[in-house]
Amino acid sequence: MMAGSFEPSRPSWSRAALVALVGAGIGWGIVLLYGMLRLFSGEETNCTANRGSAYQDCLRSGDLNGLGAQALALGLAVMGCVLVARAARRSPRAKERPFGQSAALAVSGSLFVASIALWVWGLQGGWAPDRPFDYEPVSHTTANMIMATGLLIGAAVGGVWPLGRTKIAG
Repeated sequence: MMAGSFEPSRPSWSRAALVALVGAGIGWGIVLLYGMLRLFSGEETNCTANRGSAYQDCLRSGDLNGLGAQALALGLAVMGCVLVARAARRSPRAKERPFGQSAALAVSGSLFVASIALWVWGLQGGWAPDRPFDYEPVSHTTANMIMATGLLIGAAVGGVWPLGRTKIAG
């Protein structure tokens, strides 16, 4: 670098913002991948080859996998929101906030809203669609327990994840 030349400093990202963005990106990937699999896969076709308890087991496995994916996405969203909130609390003045916190909050927050919307959709019948044969859907109690576990684990991980030092670009 030549003497006297000016190179603008790039803002540095806080650890909280990076972890929140990566987690929310993975969460969005899970939601989108699972949505595409549900849209294009032949779960019904595969399961209707079975009858009785084998049919129930096939569908229940798919439903529980879907709930697990939704709970994981919710947990990642909550983790990101908690991390960003903790980081913002460390530097309350806006000009000292590390770069990327707003983006991380937007991505994590939107994943949180989408995950809650999927949870509500499931409670309103999305987890128990019409099936061609008799079907006993996953109970709301079990589904809520799975989703609440994802939420609590996400909050706990976000609460204990080390934030590291805040670097302010100057």
